This record gives sequence, structure tokens and C-alpha cells, in this order.
Amino acid sequence: MANFPTGLVETPHHIHPHEMPAKFAAPFMELRDRGFTVVEGLSAAHIGDLALISAQKGVQEFCPRDLSERWADVETVEKQFAAGKHRGIFRL
Repeated sequence: MANFPTGLVETPHHIHPHEMPAKFAAPFMELRDRGFTVVEGLSAAHIGDLALISAQKGVQEFCPRDLSERWADVETVEKQFAAGKHRGIFRL
């Protein structure tokens, strides 16, 4: 398995099914076939999108701390990485 970033990265690395354990390869291939790209790493440019997603009503109901404690802004995300709370982020 790949070594996940422990902080923000400039350019996320595209993950290919052959890089994953066999039990994860099938779901990755299904996502790829549906037009998604799976990457490891999180760039600062993605944080605004994550904040918008986290602010949606359904996400707030299911994950109420996402916006306030995880994806609010670059500083919040960097604190999460520094605290070791995220070893890797997958963006679909």
C-alpha cells in the first residue's frame, strides 16, 4: 500500500487499483469505470470544496463535526494533520 501524506500536498497522487490490496481493487475499479478518479493526498485547493460539501444539510446531520473540526479552512486541516488524525485523504 502507498505511504499516505501526513500533510497537505501540492499535487495529489493518482491511485491505481494495482496499488491497493486485492480486497480494495474491485471497488476502485468500479469507481474508475463510473468516471471517478481516486487520489491520495489533499491539496489546499480542495479545502474550499470540502467545506462546501461539509456544510450541506445531509452531511451536517451525518457528520456534524466535519465542517467545524475537519474541513473549515486550511488552518483547521493542517491542525488535523499535525495531530495525526489523518494519515491520508482520498478524494473521489
